[in-house]
Amino acid sequence: MIHSFRRGTGAVTLVSALAVAGLAPGLPAPAHAADGQPVPQPRWQQPKERPKSLVRPARPAKAEKARKKKRRAARPVEARRPEIRLDMGGPEGPLVPGRTYEWPYSITNLGSERAEEVFFVAPVPYDLEFVSGQGNCSMQGKDVVCAVGPLGEGKTHTGTITTKVAESAKPATTVQGKVTVEWSGGTTHGSFPAHTVSPTSDLVVTADGPAQLQPGQKITYTFTVENRGPSPATGVTVSAPAASPPQTAVQVEAGQGCTAQAGQGVTCQLGTLEAQQSKTFHVVFRATPKASPGLIYVRRFEAVSGVPDLHPEDNHATVRPTVIRYLPTRDREEFPGPVRPRPMPHLPQDAPGPREAPERPAAPAPAAPAPAAPAAPVPAPRTAVEELPDTGSDTQSRVDLALALLGTGLILVGIGARRRRAGAR
Repeated sequence: MIHSFRRGTGAVTLVSALAVAGLAPGLPAPAHAADGQPVPQPRWQQPKERPKSLVRPARPAKAEKARKKKRRAARPVEARRPEIRLDMGGPEGPLVPGRTYEWPYSITNLGSERAEEVFFVAPVPYDLEFVSGQGNCSMQGKDVVCAVGPLGEGKTHTGTITTKVAESAKPATTVQGKVTVEWSGGTTHGSFPAHTVSPTSDLVVTADGPAQLQPGQKITYTFTVENRGPSPATGVTVSAPAASPPQTAVQVEAGQGCTAQAGQGVTCQLGTLEAQQSKTFHVVFRATPKASPGLIYVRRFEAVSGVPDLHPEDNHATVRPTVIRYLPTRDREEFPGPVRPRPMPHLPQDAPGPREAPERPAAPAPAAPAPAAPAAPVPAPRTAVEELPDTGSDTQSRVDLALALLGTGLILVGIGARRRRAGAR
């Protein structure tokens, strides 16, 4: 009788093993020849040998098999779908009203499938104004919409939104807005980086002073710095850098609150200017005696502060005094006016006077320079009466008396001539 069963190492056939050993009753013992050699058994009694390729591995234990099934059941099935990531950037530091800023962004597909019909949607925050957008961007209502199109697996799309900060934005206000990326399979949300509106001021610099100066003369310029707000301006400084090469024909003498630096540089510290407040200071310019006429001295004074300026184009002033030739105070005395005697009361109006001089053309008066620094008063041109020496009496009376004596002398000479002719007869 043959019994077969399966164990961990494969199929094993037990063929009368116990009978050979004489331990199993009822099983025929193997036959032996007379010489002691075993007699070949029939084929059906021989043990079967299977090739190793047919040997099956041992079955796992029931507990290990159960654990494997549990792990396979808990393992998720990966679905092929797009996964979008949004990254937003922004400028550094606070936002200054009236200036433009760029907001870069990037959209990356981290999923295992291509994303179709991708759109970038950004509602513009309250204190910002849309200027332009890189790519296919447009303003639709209150939102900036940029058509990105399809985005493949692992691909990245980058763009930039340019906005302007409204001039009405209040200082210390936080600017922040929401951003959304939409595609055919879902949406992703983000936001603009939060920024604060900076306090601002508007400095205006004006200069007032003469436009000309003479060699060796000093002129004074008055500078006015005004803060038109809306915030106070701290650490206001007005400076004029030194010229390169330095101009030695005109020297700079700093006024109150200002310091002159090497190379004719000037720096004036004004401190803090509140909104709608102004301050003044003076700077003196002196032309050396060797300054050449026609020289134009140019110096630019610029104001800065620790607060951003809304309109930096008007926070400077330029002075341009011109050096002219030296004009003495009595130049006009060299060109007196024409002398005309008054008509005699005892002579006919059409008769020429005894000492009438021919008229000569009046010399042209020299061109008067533009108003300069206060100088000594220039005397008015003298008249004919003022040219006679002053002896303490009325000059006109003396002239009339001399003419009367001359006329009387002529009359007496005529009378004497008539008497001599009458006596000769």
